[in-house]
Amino acid sequence: MNAKRRLVTVALALLVANAQADVCPQNDRDASPLHREAPAYPHGAAMFCVEGEVKVQFNVTPDGTIVDAEVVDSDPAGVFDREALATVYRWHYQPACRAGEPVLSDPVQVVLEFQMGDDLLESHSCPENVTAEIAATLAEIASWYALLAEWMMSRPGTAIPQILIPEVRDELTGDERRVLEFHRDAIQQFVEVSQELASFSLERNLVRLLDFERAADDRELRETQALLNTVSRDLLRHAEAELKVWEAIGAAYIDLAQETRYDSETRALLVHSFIGDPNHDLPLTEESYADHVGDLEALVQLLKDGDWDVSAGQVQFAQPARQRQFEALLDRIEQRNQRIAHSYQRSMTRFREYW
Repeated sequence: MNAKRRLVTVALALLVANAQADVCPQNDRDASPLHREAPAYPHGAAMFCVEGEVKVQFNVTPDGTIVDAEVVDSDPAGVFDREALATVYRWHYQPACRAGEPVLSDPVQVVLEFQMGDDLLESHSCPENVTAEIAATLAEIASWYALLAEWMMSRPGTAIPQILIPEVRDELTGDERRVLEFHRDAIQQFVEVSQELASFSLERNLVRLLDFERAADDRELRETQALLNTVSRDLLRHAEAELKVWEAIGAAYIDLAQETRYDSETRALLVHSFIGDPNHDLPLTEESYADHVGDLEALVQLLKDGDWDVSAGQVQFAQPARQRQFEALLDRIEQRNQRIAHSYQRSMTRFREYW
């Protein structure tokens, strides 16, 4: 090894030794933070004006990264957990040291607070100037819908699990208990119908029906017609299930108005803020589903009657008039597909800001 290379090697060795000395002095120490970014505010919590905190426990590795993070406690339960864990895993710590060597740390616990600043409070129209009792009731209801929102936004199109149906605390009585029971029953309706609709395979069959490269290989369109029949049946079942939910919620809302002493303004704050007016704000009507079926039938008939081909995934008709008709139909179908896919989200008043 020549002199120049020996000098470089010695310099590198000194740098490594100095770095190790900086990482771990001779005395023992616990892990300490170097970089801890603040968590993002989950949309589900923000849209329902929910604040809270999460206690997370984790270990710090010898290289300062985070492992084995888990939620120890959270309030409200489940609403901020996912964002809290994702944030913690992005942190970097100075490692714990024992006998001058970096080691895996003992468990570290931190509390992440989620408080809405003025900008968030203003942009989400959070209720103001309400009594302490109404504010507490609103906060509890909001935490339920925020948890539901967290599930629906992170797992779109999946059945909502029974575990998300909230429990009304035994100590609650009177009007407060009655309005909480109303929202618990509404969420139960959403859960049950989502599980029923998940069995239809509607979204998958719609995608396959509108796969025109598949249709190009199905020149007699027998498979396409079979898919159309299945999708049409399931769309109407979807409409029936959704309308049944809203009829039940609408009837329960009438009972709530008769059985509680809330004035109309307070009742609207406690209900309309979350799911709109159950007697007027149906997210989709039976006629809109029937129109959707009609457009799908017209599209398939156009494919049967026209001279067309597929190029680069796009349908091209020989006749310009048929091409324009096809594109108009397809645009309406895709817009309705989006509305159906997000029908529950759209039915909740505050979800509308995000779809």
